[in-house]
Amino acid sequence: MPTNFDAAARQQLLDRLDRLAPTATPRWGRMTAPQMVSHLIESYRFGAGELTLPRWFVPFRPIVRWLALYVIPFPKSAPAAPQLLARIPDYWEAPTGSRLPIDYGDPTAPAVSVRLQELFGCAETPRVGDGRVPLTLHLLSPAHRPVQVTRDLAGFWRSSYFEVRKEMKGRYPRHPWPDDPLAAEPTRRAKPRGT
Repeated sequence: MPTNFDAAARQQLLDRLDRLAPTATPRWGRMTAPQMVSHLIESYRFGAGELTLPRWFVPFRPIVRWLALYVIPFPKSAPAAPQLLARIPDYWEAPTGSRLPIDYGDPTAPAVSVRLQELFGCAETPRVGDGRVPLTLHLLSPAHRPVQVTRDLAGFWRSSYFEVRKEMKGRYPRHPWPDDPLAAEPTRRAKPRGT
């Protein structure tokens, strides 16, 4: 599990926080922004040891924790942690099973770099944010070199793919370049020798 002591994980968290906008509609909870900041500060102060529990509360802490975890009902409409994390995922899973990191450098256009062959059979542009934000696809050659950038995968298959196919088929003859990419199986591998 990543921690904030890891520079890459810390930067990724900061990038995700940068995507929060004051104009965004709240999607979870009833706190205002100042209340959230206050809550986070108090939680941090407890974690840092600046605030402590009163002595009289210490014997009751296990009981309160048990009540909070097992007895007090959790609101049925509140999303669980996996649902919250799924809205802005760190990775996108290609049809081949490859887990590809999502680049949130531009918060309005999250991007992922993927080899073209891994998208065969995929008719729609993948989306994040509960299906509201299309990923910008940086399509790569089998050698991981940029070939095309698109946010409209269906349009790419209808038009640009055939130009790219003509050029790439000569450079990478051992890799599949089907006439109908939507009917083809996605793959990470080259064709077997002799085919």
